[in-house]
Amino acid sequence: MNGVAAAIDGSAHVSATLAHVGQELMRALAKPTLFERLCGIATEALAGDASCVLLRDGRSRSFLPVARKGAAHDFAHLVDPAHPVALDVTRRLRTTNVVEASIPDTGGRRSARRPSRWLCIALRRGTRLAGIVVVGRLTGVPAFCADDVAIAEGIGRLGSMSLENARLMSEIERVNHIKSDFVATMSHELRTPLNIILGYLSLLLEGDFGPLTEEQTSALSHVDRSAHTLLELVQDTLDLSRLERDALPVERREVVVRDLFTALERDTERLPRTDAVAVHWRATEDVPVLLSDPGKLRLVLKSLISNALKFTPSGVVSISARPCADGVEFSVADTGTGVPRSQFAHIFEPFTQLGQASTRAHGGVGLGLYIARRLTELLGGTIAVSSRVGSGSTFQVWIPAVASAACCDRTSFDGREAGHHGEDRRG
Repeated sequence: MNGVAAAIDGSAHVSATLAHVGQELMRALAKPTLFERLCGIATEALAGDASCVLLRDGRSRSFLPVARKGAAHDFAHLVDPAHPVALDVTRRLRTTNVVEASIPDTGGRRSARRPSRWLCIALRRGTRLAGIVVVGRLTGVPAFCADDVAIAEGIGRLGSMSLENARLMSEIERVNHIKSDFVATMSHELRTPLNIILGYLSLLLEGDFGPLTEEQTSALSHVDRSAHTLLELVQDTLDLSRLERDALPVERREVVVRDLFTALERDTERLPRTDAVAVHWRATEDVPVLLSDPGKLRLVLKSLISNALKFTPSGVVSISARPCADGVEFSVADTGTGVPRSQFAHIFEPFTQLGQASTRAHGGVGLGLYIARRLTELLGGTIAVSSRVGSGSTFQVWIPAVASAACCDRTSFDGREAGHHGEDRRG
């Protein structure tokens, strides 16, 4: 019975150790961190005195150290690709997952403080040997036992999975950078001809090329509105790529709320709306001057106003500002269609709208509220929404009186970004 109990205890120890190893490796998926953490975990799990991670070099096809725990001379026999011990280890690991290796005793006091017994663990990519984890124990320390070998087998499997996950994450990041660069370049190239088109449309509508008939003016006004809508879509796409690359810095300047509202009134005059919608503006007399990024704040509020006008076929859209908790709370309320509670968890996510029917009816690609949330967060603020279907929605944006230094360390840009708190709405 003692033998059975010991076997059960050993199995439990192996399982608990590998569960801990798996949790720790999941926390370190960035490659440099992963290798350092793998060294520490392997040393701890196998009660080692030194450890090293070697990865296969694609050019030389030898195994080179990328992380270690212990003195460099401890690993001399294992990291030298021409050394007989290293050659023997790599040969045996091609067909098995864990091998034991011994370093010849050179005698003397220094060799007693150098690990002489090593467990060498295979890291694989598919069936190919991609790396090796080596863990050593000093002379005089008990040799590795069967449980240690079982733990090493588990470390090899978990380490191989983590190595592949890290590679995939690195590849995803690389592809995302390529995508973001492509989107940013295309958006920039699209904006240039669009701005030229809008410039000529403005000159035509102002009569610089001669008088227009009422019918011509109406047609050009429709073209002008559609071109501005297209420019907004291009700008949203460009802002999305900048947000993903964390390339939206904050420029801290004084923001007078009444001046901000005046500018927003001009901005929102071109936004699509029906004649049955009234827009009301109100800022209390005691609203403080903010020290924030006026361009980004303006974009946040413009996005919310545009969203309110889209979903309010008739009624009122109210924009207000009041002092609140060392900052200003901006409110954009409408009497429109409202949002189902089931949508609250999604409306601030990118490319989200209230269903395909809504997308066709109201246009847009569902980036407005996502960008508003990210920009609000960038300014150190919060954004929340309350809504009832058929009764309208209210978005509340709180902006601190002074944007934090951390926000402003990111630099400046022509103005788009946001943050989020609480419930959510449509895109």
